[in-house]
Amino acid sequence: MIRKQEEAELEYVKMKDFLSFYAEGYLKTDGLPPDKQPMASLETLEKKNMKTAFNGLRQAINDCVEMSEHFDRAEVRN
Repeated sequence: MIRKQEEAELEYVKMKDFLSFYAEGYLKTDGLPPDKQPMASLETLEKKNMKTAFNGLRQAINDCVEMSEHFDRAEVRN
């Protein structure tokens, strides 16, 4: 059981790192108040309920994938 929990925690950290990277480089968040920024919203969810935060993070990652489907190689940051 502990092993599964550790794996879930590691997965969460990796997904959170990805969302931070993607939000910083590709999401248009100009004009959003600080508490509505993607990472701030996730951290608010974390304080309320980690299961909800995990589910929300997965959905956010799925949204990032959908938004990036149209990228061509010239748009991808190196």
